[in-house]
Amino acid sequence: MEANEKVAIITGASSGIGKQTALALLKLGYSVVLAARRAELLEQTIKESGVAASKSLAVTTDVSDPDSVKALFAKTKEAFGRLDLLFNNAGVSMDNGPVTESNPATWRRVIDINLMGIYHVARAFINDMPRGGNILNTGSGAGENPQPNDSSYCVSKAGLHMFTGVLA
Repeated sequence: MEANEKVAIITGASSGIGKQTALALLKLGYSVVLAARRAELLEQTIKESGVAASKSLAVTTDVSDPDSVKALFAKTKEAFGRLDLLFNNAGVSMDNGPVTESNPATWRRVIDINLMGIYHVARAFINDMPRGGNILNTGSGAGENPQPNDSSYCVSKAGLHMFTGVLA
C-alpha cells in the first residue's frame, strides 16, 4: 500500500448504497474493507469491481455484535495498517405494522442494527481515528417523517440523526 493511499470501511457493503459506494471508492483508488453479514455477496462485489485482491477485503460482520465489530477493525488493521474513512451504512427495515401490533423482537433487531450498530462501529473507529479521519452515517428521511407501519425503522433513523449530530 502506498503512503498516500486511503483506506475505507463500508458496512452494509453487500448490496444497495453500500455496494455502490464500495465500487465507487475502489474505482477512485481507495483500499476498501467491505463488511456485511452475507460473505458471498461481499465476495461477488469485490469480483465485480475488477480491482486487485490486495485493494479489498471482505469481512463478515454483524454490526449489532460488539465482538464482531472488534474483529472487523482488527482485520482491517492487519490487512492495511490504517483507516481513513468509515461509511456506517448497515441497516434494515422490517415493516412491523402499527405499534399496537408490532413485535418487540423485531423492534429490538431494527434498533440493534440501525442504531446500536452505528454506535458500535463509530466507537471502534473513533478510538483509533486518524487526524483528518471521516465518518459518514447513512440516514433516512424516515427519521424525520413518521411512517406508522415502520415505526422501529423511523425511530432508529431519528436516533441516528441525533447520534450523528452528537459525534460532530
